[in-house]
Amino acid sequence: MRYSSSQYLSRVISYRGHGQSEEFHLQADGSYTSFDSQVTLQKTDSTVTPWKRLDYDAGEIELYDALGRLLSLRYFGGGGFDMVYVESQLHPLKLVSSTGHEIHFEYSDDRLIGIRQATILALALTYKVESNSSKNIFGTYLSKSLTLMEIRLIFNIRLE
Repeated sequence: MRYSSSQYLSRVISYRGHGQSEEFHLQADGSYTSFDSQVTLQKTDSTVTPWKRLDYDAGEIELYDALGRLLSLRYFGGGGFDMVYVESQLHPLKLVSSTGHEIHFEYSDDRLIGIRQATILALALTYKVESNSSKNIFGTYLSKSLTLMEIRLIFNIRLE
């Protein structure tokens, strides 16, 4: 979630990872409510997780840092996961479930190239990059497209 706000924080807009945005408006109690009143955003006193998003329909509590990165998701009924990042990078290094299971993410040039869980299972992702240039009366433009070409499922099974 990335967010932008007005000078006095009377309105907060969160940009969700799936390309949609949510608009929240300041309420008398200090929380922010969306048009869908089942979702609220709270500014916390924490310097680590200054934003808390509560979705009452989904039964979820999400905690975000000042960069807008999801740090934690908890379910009202219990369970959830934490995301671990490297300093100021926006991509997570790993996901840790409330039961202790870890999923690690590998990147190259800001592209996800691998996902692995312990040493049992891994995914390898291969991309195709195409560059095109075009000219018009305003100048020359370079466009790039990135296409996911292959996902390989890799099992590492120890035989004894």
